[in-house]
Amino acid sequence: MQMRDAVGSHRFFPRAAVLVALLAGIGSGGGQTRVQAEIRAAPNCAPITIDIGHTPEKPGATSARGAPEHAFNRRFAIELRQALAEQTRYRVELAYGGRQDLDVHRRAKIIEGLTSGVLLSIHHDSVQPKYLQSWDHDGGKQRYSDRFSGFSLFVSGLAPAFIESAALGQTIGQQLVDAGFAPSLHHAEPIPGERRPLINAGIGLYRYDALAVLRYARVPAVLIELGIIVNRRDEERLGDAAYRKRLQGAIVAAMRRFCATDSARRE
Repeated sequence: MQMRDAVGSHRFFPRAAVLVALLAGIGSGGGQTRVQAEIRAAPNCAPITIDIGHTPEKPGATSARGAPEHAFNRRFAIELRQALAEQTRYRVELAYGGRQDLDVHRRAKIIEGLTSGVLLSIHHDSVQPKYLQSWDHDGGKQRYSDRFSGFSLFVSGLAPAFIESAALGQTIGQQLVDAGFAPSLHHAEPIPGERRPLINAGIGLYRYDALAVLRYARVPAVLIELGIIVNRRDEERLGDAAYRKRLQGAIVAAMRRFCATDSARRE
């Protein structure tokens, strides 16, 4: 993900489907806000909408081996759609009918129109330019950084469904950690381009209010950074089908947990 996919009104989500205890203030562990979420009743989880981050024309980050982020996003999203459809029995859709030619503002407008279900926005991560180094790969120069590794999760505090989104992020993050994946905390660094408030450091859940596809979502919405593709080892792992299947299995388990109530309509 590249941070330019952010836009510059706070609206309140009236439905009290989730209880979230917000412990406000600055903690002693690096200045983070802690949120503990307890799901009381899941929302209507149909459909599960999957947003493929970026477009072929504006593909986002570039991996350590020169591959565009969008290609990673598309591959993972298609695989996740199949896994969710097979293992949850919820209707699963690619956002925008699978169109890949819409800019971020048009995508955000379509997302705003969703009135039921949940949204998962699929991305792969990078780092700030100060950390990038050059290396020779396949006859050319590429930029990489092995300094940070792991997944990150984002929700928008300005979204109408912030409370439910935070609970969904908690659930996904916990399942990823339980499956053996580690979060990256580099987005909380006190440097230009970062300084994202941590909601829960243990599961890599951040608040990033201005993310376009999240800010106006009226359904629970989480942006998932599956790994840092400028990290050479992370890129190798994310290229491995078995590794991706483990990630997808954790997300499937999280969705089943989040949506598993009598009130959730299955389609």
